[in-house]
Formats: sequence, structure tokens, C-alpha cells
Amino acid sequence: MFLVPPSKPYNGKVVILIDELSSSSSEEFSGAMKAIGRATIIGQRTAGKVVTMEIVELPDGGLFVYPNQQTRTCKDEILEAVGVVPDISIELDRDSLLIGIDNQLEKAINYLNN
Repeated sequence: MFLVPPSKPYNGKVVILIDELSSSSSEEFSGAMKAIGRATIIGQRTAGKVVTMEIVELPDGGLFVYPNQQTRTCKDEILEAVGVVPDISIELDRDSLLIGIDNQLEKAINYLNN
């Protein structure tokens, strides 16, 4: 990421593609962009795996892992076990993908062009 000089911020449309394999930081980013109204989210609900974990090494060398924080958007929406819900829901069509057509990407391009 980089900082755009304040004199020329980008104010155009922004689209973020998500699906059930999107998790962790990608959920935090897409959830934040949706919450502030800066991006349109297209695709399928994300995995809902954003909780921060603490890892403690045990005396026998084993590890104890436990959740220690809850991630929320600026609108107080919990993402853990819920995920980010897209603004425009569209499932990836496997048959189309096998012949080189990504219907989710095409939906995003059409949205940006209209």
C-alpha cells in the first residue's frame, strides 16, 4: 500500500472480490472498506476466520493456542464466524471458469464500467 498525496485522492469506484476462501487480513480489509462505504464487495461470503490467537509454549514443548481478541468493523460488526457479506452476491461458476470465463471478475468489471 502507498499514500496518495491529499491533493489528488482517488475518488472513483473501488471493487473488492471475496469468496469463502477469503480469510484473516483479507476479511479485515474488505470488511473495513465496506463499513466506511469506500468499496463495493462482490462475490461470496468470506470464511469468518479473523480472530487473533495467542500461542503459549508449554514446559513439555507443546503449544497452547487460544483466541485473545475479537475483530469488529468501525460499525461494530463482528466478522469472526460470520464473515463479510458481499454487497453483490455472485457464486463462481465452475463450468464457465473451466473455459476461461470468471463470472465474478466480469461482474466486477461491468460494475466499474457502469
